[in-house]
Amino acid sequence: MAKEEQGSTVLAFPKKEGRKPSSTEVIWGKDIVRHGYTAVPNILLQAQHRLGISATQLNIIVQLLEYWQRPDTIHSPPSRSSLIGWDAVQKPSRRMFASLKAPA
Repeated sequence: MAKEEQGSTVLAFPKKEGRKPSSTEVIWGKDIVRHGYTAVPNILLQAQHRLGISATQLNIIVQLLEYWQRPDTIHSPPSRSSLIGWDAVQKPSRRMFASLKAPA
């Protein structure tokens, strides 16, 4: 569709279609995804027992993944008690974190 304006031809650009929602947006909805999304490797879920990871340890790992947005940088959460998401007693919490450290 050309349009003549003062001796020049102007072509109308086709209108862009809206961005298609990602599969994550389709599943969870835009409002949920807007708050952030953390990918959890399936192997952690599938091999939890073989890896010897308790439910509490898996919860901590999943919550730590929120702070790992780039491969070269891991940001620490503000505090361990806020990371866990419930009022944890400090001593058991320290033991739980220590149990997650890789063997030397």
